[in-house]
Amino acid sequence: MKVLVISHMYPKEYNPNYGIFVHEQVLALKKSGHELLVVSPTLYVPPLLDQLSSKWKGYKKQPQRACLDGISVYYPRVFRLPGNLGLHLAGKVYYLQLSSFIRKLRKEFPFELIHAHVALPDGQLGMLLKKDLNLPLVTSIHGQDFQTTIYRNKNCKKAVIEVLKSSDRVITVSEKLKRIGQELCEDAHKYKTVHNGVNPEKVVEQGEERLLPEKGKRMILSVGNLKKPKGHDLTVKAFGRIHDKYPDACLVIIGDGPEMDPLKQLIRDLKLQDKVMLLGRQPHGEVLRYMQACELFVLPSWQEGFGVVYVEAMAHGKPVIGCRGQGIADVIKDGENGILVEPKSLEDLAHKMSELLENPALGEKIGQRARETVLEDLTWEKNAEKLDRIYRELVEK
Repeated sequence: MKVLVISHMYPKEYNPNYGIFVHEQVLALKKSGHELLVVSPTLYVPPLLDQLSSKWKGYKKQPQRACLDGISVYYPRVFRLPGNLGLHLAGKVYYLQLSSFIRKLRKEFPFELIHAHVALPDGQLGMLLKKDLNLPLVTSIHGQDFQTTIYRNKNCKKAVIEVLKSSDRVITVSEKLKRIGQELCEDAHKYKTVHNGVNPEKVVEQGEERLLPEKGKRMILSVGNLKKPKGHDLTVKAFGRIHDKYPDACLVIIGDGPEMDPLKQLIRDLKLQDKVMLLGRQPHGEVLRYMQACELFVLPSWQEGFGVVYVEAMAHGKPVIGCRGQGIADVIKDGENGILVEPKSLEDLAHKMSELLENPALGEKIGQRARETVLEDLTWEKNAEKLDRIYRELVEK
C-alpha cells in the first residue's frame, strides 16, 4: 500500500533526533511491505531572521528533499506566524501553500491513504487533503494536542475536534490519550491505541556503553526536553536528598530547553556540581549508550502522552521510574517491570530512587522483566503490524 505521511516532526539536518519515533515507525512500515512518502512542512525563514537564532538558521539550511534510510522525505517551506500564533488555522494555511504540490506528488506516487502525525497543524492539512482526494485519513495523537493545544484557546480546541471528527481513525499512543479523545469526540470505533516502540537492533549491547567521566560511578539517567512538566527539577531535588547515602552515585540529564538555566542554578544551590551533569542534546545513538551504562532511569513527567524514552531504557534492561496516571502506566506494572510514583511527589520519588540504589538485585530483576515486556509487544515491528491492520481495514472496505 502506498501511504503519504504528513509530519512536521521529522529528523532534520540541524536536529536529527526531532521526530525520530515517526521515522522509526515509517521504517517499520516499509519493512512490512508498505511504500511511504513523507512530507514534513518546514518553516520559511524570511531574510535576516536566520541571524537571530540557531533554530532559524537550521530551518533555512535544511534541504527541501532528502532520502533518509531509503525513505523519500520532502521539506517544503511554509509560512506561518511565529510563537504558535494562529495555530488553529495553521493546517489550513499549509493547505493553501502545499495542496498543489501534494497533488503533483500524487501523480508520481499515487498514495491510497494519508497518515498525519498530530492534529494541529498536520492533521488539519490532512483533513483538507482527504476532502480533496477522497482518501482515508489516519491521525496520530502523541500528546501535545490533548495536553497543551486544546487548552490554548477555544479556537484551538474546536480545530482539534474538527480534525478528530474528520479522521477515519485516530491513533493514540496511550489509553490516557484515548480517554481524552473520546471525551472530545465520542466515537468508540474511531480510536485505536497503538503504543510506540523501539528497534531491538539498536539496543546497545553490554560492553558497548560509553565510559563515564569517572569510572565506578553508578549512574542515574534522565532523558527529555528541559521543560517544567518533565520534572527534572524534582529529579535533581530527590537526588539531593539521597546522594550523601550513595557517594558512588551520579545523576546525568540529557536534553535541552527553557529549564536549562534554572536547573543549573538549582544544582549550584544544592552544591551538586560534582554529582549532576547536564549534557544538553545528544545524538540518539549516544543516548542509547548512556541507557546501557546507567543503573536506573528516572523521568517523573506529569504530562506524558507515552514516552518512548522509558521504553528504550526498558529495552536495555533498566528499571525505570515514571508517574502514575501517565501514558507509560499502560505498560508498567508497578514493582514488577518498572516503578510508578505519585506525580510531583518529591518524597515518593526520593524513596523509590533510594530503594533501587540500595537493592541493585531488585533493580536487575525489574529491569529484566522490563526488557521482556518490550521485546514481547513494544517493538516498531509490532507497531507496524497493528497499523497495517488499520490501514487495510480503511482501504479495502
